[in-house]
Amino acid sequence: MQQMLADTEENNPKVLHSTNAVLATHFSNNKHKAFDEICAAIRVAYAGRPLLENLVEHHLFPIYIRKRVEDLLSRQ
Repeated sequence: MQQMLADTEENNPKVLHSTNAVLATHFSNNKHKAFDEICAAIRVAYAGRPLLENLVEHHLFPIYIRKRVEDLLSRQ
């Protein structure tokens, strides 16, 4: 996450907070689904959020989602 924030020059704390909030909410709503479906649902949830647009377009963002979902599933 820090690398993506640095690459996109996002130093607004709201970006990190919003990113985490979206992911946590949509993980919780979709955790009963298959891994790839959870990741896809989370990715779609970021669409149309101007504050997060630069971060979402970063080439590492899909990897970030997958790693966070793996982490959250391991805690279940």
